[in-house]
Amino acid sequence: MWKTIPTPWSFMAAITRMLTVVFLFAILAVARSQPRNIFLPVTKDQSTLQYVTQIKLGTPPVSRSLVVDLGGRGPWIDCDQIYKSSTYKPVLCGSEVCSFSKIQFCFVCYATQRPGCNNTRICDIIPINTVTNNFFIPAGELATDKVSVKTFSGARSGPDVILPRLILSCAPNALLEGLAAGTTGMAYLDGSPNGLPNQFSSAIGSRLPRIFALCLPSTPYKRGAILFGNPPYIFHANVNKSNQQDLSTELTYTRLIINPDSPESIQRGVRSTEYYVSLKSILVNKMPVSFNSTLLTLASGGTKISTAKPYTVLETSIYKSLASAFSKHMAAMKITKVAPVAPFTECFSTDNLAYTALGPDVPVIGLTFEDGAAWEMYGYNSMAEVSKRAVCLAFVDGGSAMGTKVVIGGRQLEDVLLQFDLRASRLGFTRSLIWGDHACENFAA
Repeated sequence: MWKTIPTPWSFMAAITRMLTVVFLFAILAVARSQPRNIFLPVTKDQSTLQYVTQIKLGTPPVSRSLVVDLGGRGPWIDCDQIYKSSTYKPVLCGSEVCSFSKIQFCFVCYATQRPGCNNTRICDIIPINTVTNNFFIPAGELATDKVSVKTFSGARSGPDVILPRLILSCAPNALLEGLAAGTTGMAYLDGSPNGLPNQFSSAIGSRLPRIFALCLPSTPYKRGAILFGNPPYIFHANVNKSNQQDLSTELTYTRLIINPDSPESIQRGVRSTEYYVSLKSILVNKMPVSFNSTLLTLASGGTKISTAKPYTVLETSIYKSLASAFSKHMAAMKITKVAPVAPFTECFSTDNLAYTALGPDVPVIGLTFEDGAAWEMYGYNSMAEVSKRAVCLAFVDGGSAMGTKVVIGGRQLEDVLLQFDLRASRLGFTRSLIWGDHACENFAA
């Protein structure tokens, strides 16, 4: 009877197979344990009502405060104030990064060489301050630098991750005019190649799709969140913190449009990558507000979402119709009108005004979209408290010459979870998180 005797080669093969299996399991374990999403904190500046985030830029890393907006064309920073980083690199004309950024112009700076001024042909971009609508011509140097960002997975926070190449532009100190004190630039969440959603997705790959969620805080004393990547987005309740919920399950969706030919882009001479929606009608207590609805079409200006505006801004005829309808409903509720407080025109006494968990008990303002999706705004988001004795309708008359006819601003977005899915071209939104005893400050990770 023959007996098989193991050879040294068979032992080695077995050991190799075993080690391979162990190695694969280790890779899978690491992959599962690695946080897959990026998190940026966001706060509200008390003076300007702008939303501000912090990122660590450069080598050594320095924390920089940047004003957040959904428009623009990628992040920019002030380089006039001393910017020192050993990993800062200007983007050369004709380089891969210049092509990725879809930029067609180059320039040479002949002043003293420093970040923002290099004596060779550099890729040229026009940095824009979307708060003031100022921009810098002739050039803003395109550059790259390291960035350190926080990560999370579900309700678990992860380590900071260093991305070796964040594309940004240098701007002069004058472009900071109108921005919150202490900020040194702007972080744009737009749909351009250099917008943060595209850059983070390109840096990390398929694990981080071109999706981000925005949850803005309602006061300067709270912290909101910008979440890059797929759900879940876990938030805990206000009272019982052990009660956690994936708020992405509460999203209602409508079509998201990037409008390259927006009125603002024509004014600036730069194609827009801002986010528009197809608003169909505005309602007060479910009753349609009467105005020329063709103003809501993209051809006439349309509707966009902007965190650069503290309140929703409406073209004059739309605003007057909304204000009139709202005031009639308030009068029927025996709520007395009082003197206006700028920038508002419709203000009311709090003497007979009831309050609920959703803020002042006022008529509900509704937005309906072309696909039937409906967004309802209660007093928490529709009103602004201007004194202990008065509240005002937190919508603003933007004038009859407005390009974009409706700009949904920050107050109406606070403590609402918004998801911008750039792959599927859709916007997800929840009703006010206050409904479910949640708030943007309660992001669990």
